[in-house]
Amino acid sequence: MVRCRPLTDHHALSATATTARLRLRGRLTRAERERDLYAYLPFDVPAGIAAIRISLDHDPPGDAKDRTRGAVLDLGLMGPGHLDFGTPAFRGWSGSERRTVLVGARQATPGYRTGPIEAGRWHIVLGLCGIPVTGCDYQAEVELLELEPTNEPGATPGTPVASPAMPTVVAPSGQRWIACDLHAHTVHSDGADEIATVCSAMDAIHAQRGLASVNHPASDGSPWTHGVNLPFDLVEVWNGPWRPENAAALDWWAGLLRSGRRRSAAATCTR
Repeated sequence: MVRCRPLTDHHALSATATTARLRLRGRLTRAERERDLYAYLPFDVPAGIAAIRISLDHDPPGDAKDRTRGAVLDLGLMGPGHLDFGTPAFRGWSGSERRTVLVGARQATPGYRTGPIEAGRWHIVLGLCGIPVTGCDYQAEVELLELEPTNEPGATPGTPVASPAMPTVVAPSGQRWIACDLHAHTVHSDGADEIATVCSAMDAIHAQRGLASVNHPASDGSPWTHGVNLPFDLVEVWNGPWRPENAAALDWWAGLLRSGRRRSAAATCTR
């Protein structure tokens, strides 16, 4: 675990009657990326705060679809508490899709949890998706709001990526290629659809003789909370490198089998 001690830019500290601002800046290296996939930037929240707004910038800028170009930093947020997998301190994750997020008692940026803003030590979570050999400078601005905004503008959902063309490789005898999207996201990360829209699409998928999959059902950032009675056919039990959430997904799938719900297991790699 990379616990950063960012420089506090005291010259950038400012306050109004209802808002205090704190700017954190520092540098990340390839060595830190090789030690851990995440870095944690601590900041303290006093009592009486109604919402927190986080803005992140970094140099050099990068491309999430081509990690060889510049730096790519994901963004998340933890409240007071331990930072281990499954912690109740987790307040949200938006990957590299959004540069500004808000968490409050009544509203939050998609991908983040609403709820009271507890006083104590919070952490910005940086996902070290891509760090160039030359390193990466980051700057995060924290706004502590005593009044929660009434109409916080939401970030524009990412543009869906067109499906790749069907492969031209001839399938082995008795087999055929199947067009699919193995990992569809919602507005709570970098997708364009609401969760209900994706769930309602399952019937349409089956009407076209397709299969529907529940991906990373035990993810710390986006666990499956819609029960087991939706008509899905597959469960992704392995996502990316093996980590605790995959073991939890495997247990969840095994529980389905023990209950008589026969679903096939799937594995994907997002690297």
